[in-house]
Amino acid sequence: MSAKEKSIDDDAQYVLRWIERHGKRVFSKSEAQHHGKRRFPKAIDIDPALAELTRRGYIRLQPTCSTRPGRPPSPQYEVNPAMLGRVGDKLRSFNSHNSGVVTMNTNCGNIGNALGQLVTTNREQVVL
Repeated sequence: MSAKEKSIDDDAQYVLRWIERHGKRVFSKSEAQHHGKRRFPKAIDIDPALAELTRRGYIRLQPTCSTRPGRPPSPQYEVNPAMLGRVGDKLRSFNSHNSGVVTMNTNCGNIGNALGQLVTTNREQVVL
């Protein structure tokens, strides 16, 4: 029983890392399952991991509205914005376990920051 629970946590962490790596804000169950096809060979195999992430508040199921005939669309999940940190034109720490101080380095670290400024971020660590 304990090994089964650990497997669900491992699968949930795998999906969470995929979300973070690709900066997903919204994704479908099908998209997540296709990415981890070796780990989740069938679509039903990813359900426990998605349920665990939903239970812990990392993602939530978006309501579906299918008015068209045929197969219903794959369930869509919305990612908790607090989990993503700061993305896009804002800073995002690569080493979240380090301090919240990040230097703005636009030249790949060759001569340091041109302005010599430090930027602090208010990032929350998300641990499964």
